[in-house]
Amino acid sequence: CATATSANARGARQGDLDQVKTLREEIENLHSSMTLIANEKIRLAQMALELVKGNAAVLDEELKTFHKELEEQGINVEDELDGDGYGAPYQPQYHHKAHRVQQHSRPQPRVPDYVARPGQEVSSMEVGDLVAANVGVLSHGAGAQEWIVATVTRYSPSEGVFEVVDADEEAEKHVYRLPQKYVIPLPKTASVRQSQNFPVGTSVLAVYPNTTTFYKAKVVQPARRLPNAEYGEFVLEFEDDGDADGQAHRAVPFRHVVLFQRSN
Repeated sequence: CATATSANARGARQGDLDQVKTLREEIENLHSSMTLIANEKIRLAQMALELVKGNAAVLDEELKTFHKELEEQGINVEDELDGDGYGAPYQPQYHHKAHRVQQHSRPQPRVPDYVARPGQEVSSMEVGDLVAANVGVLSHGAGAQEWIVATVTRYSPSEGVFEVVDADEEAEKHVYRLPQKYVIPLPKTASVRQSQNFPVGTSVLAVYPNTTTFYKAKVVQPARRLPNAEYGEFVLEFEDDGDADGQAHRAVPFRHVVLFQRSN
């Protein structure tokens, strides 16, 4: 455009004047296009800002609901959260438990990932689900307490009986037939929205670390909420687990803990 002949220049030819006019129109068209693009970007930025504000408002409401749930469980939010907004990882006290580890030295099975769904009712259990099974009543009679991690292989609604096998891959696959009251489903998810946390002092059955056997315990610290909206580990105090230093506090995964039902 700088080399184009000015329309007011002496001796300007008609062809030069046409070139100047064409270039001027192109510049005006480009200016209009750039203005439209700039205005569109401003509009999109305003829409993004409104979207962020809306999501922030929803998140604030969810946080209020979550804090209320924690308070209802007797958890002090200010005490439970550290400086970065998440619970600090618990460092468990590991005491020697020779007799229990020696008697139940089987490796702890991996809990498979299930599709999350609310409730742990008997009617929701399916073949392949992991459960706590009191096999002690079969060999020692009513009142016996020998709970193991088992896998459901069959359920007979008419009899109200479950057939389960030991979940330990190295164990003999003996089929146990147990009434419903001796079978407790393990949590299928650790999702905060679809799971039940237990407050301090709750009596539970929990898989003792490095075994596939359940023992009675009490909750010392409820499971902490993790950044991914799932529960982490409980801190538990198992019965008869003390030594010269007192009761041992042990960390147990959320999905290895169930409510202790005294009728079982």
